[in-house]
Amino acid sequence: NRETETETVMVDVSNEIGAHARLKDALARLRLPSPLRPVKAFCDLGAVDLLSMDPLSKRRSPTVVAGGHAGAVSVCTRYAEEVLGLSVKAAVSADAPAHLEQMQQTLGSEWIFSLWVNGVLNVLAFLYVALRYNYCKGRPWDQLPLKYLNMSVCFAALWGLALTLVPGTFVRLVRSVRPRSWRPGDTPTCLDLLLRSRKHVGLVAFVCLGVHVVLSLILLSLQQFDSFFVGEKGVWATEGSMPVVSLYGGLTLLTGTIGFVLYSVAAAASLPSVGGAMNRKQWAFVFGPLSWGALIAANAHVLFYGAAHGPGVLKSLASGKQTTCGVPSVYIAAPLLPSLVLLLKGLQ
Repeated sequence: NRETETETVMVDVSNEIGAHARLKDALARLRLPSPLRPVKAFCDLGAVDLLSMDPLSKRRSPTVVAGGHAGAVSVCTRYAEEVLGLSVKAAVSADAPAHLEQMQQTLGSEWIFSLWVNGVLNVLAFLYVALRYNYCKGRPWDQLPLKYLNMSVCFAALWGLALTLVPGTFVRLVRSVRPRSWRPGDTPTCLDLLLRSRKHVGLVAFVCLGVHVVLSLILLSLQQFDSFFVGEKGVWATEGSMPVVSLYGGLTLLTGTIGFVLYSVAAAASLPSVGGAMNRKQWAFVFGPLSWGALIAANAHVLFYGAAHGPGVLKSLASGKQTTCGVPSVYIAAPLLPSLVLLLKGLQ
């Protein structure tokens, strides 16, 4: 490039907001005999990217080179690709460096939204469980931080995972009725945020699901989950030295295991390194039938857990035995939203 042969390119690798603008002002005040072109680059590389940089490697770490001068951006791009072995996306615009700085200094609207959604769900579920069991039923408050927190985390995780399937199903349902509705580029802002945040909401909810699994393993005993086993407290049916698991207890553990395994696959596929290597059919399978199967298994897990505590969830609800102070049990309230989402999928 003849235009850049007599020019010097200065690469700005900082992440501080406003740093690139201050650098441009400082260079302008120097009044150098030849132009010194600033370029924002390499500020989006992590430790793994820096350790794995090799121009001969088949794997190329992606990065963005941004600047207001096309020649300087081109020089920096060639250096990044040929010398450092990176995969470069060039952005030639006066506003591109500031935008790149902003991207490196924020969690992103999707993560912020997903944290708010799951945070609100966890707080509401925790208050619901405390009201139902500790306040209305008079259960010991010292069991709230572990036993009943486990219930509320399961409640919130199930609703969070169900919410990830709502936006896409809703859009497809509307398009099946009105085929020209909400084509790419004209989706309402709020719906666009929901669609972009599905993966993030699901990943945070999956973390809550992992907390539920760990707490359940800590609490798993005849005293805490006596309804999972055949017999009554103190008198258990056994095979050898092991207590016999009841039908509903076994179904609860089975569906919970299936749901967790399927959600683990979906969570792994949400990672860029895994999802980026999937083809269209694989992607459609993981976030289609597999994700819906995971929701069905997770919802059945809660329903079977409720059934293990009595003659049946529906019979208990009809008789009023599952309400205290007018507040239904968790294993009545928790499956409501997932069941509605499954109904919405059936309509679609």
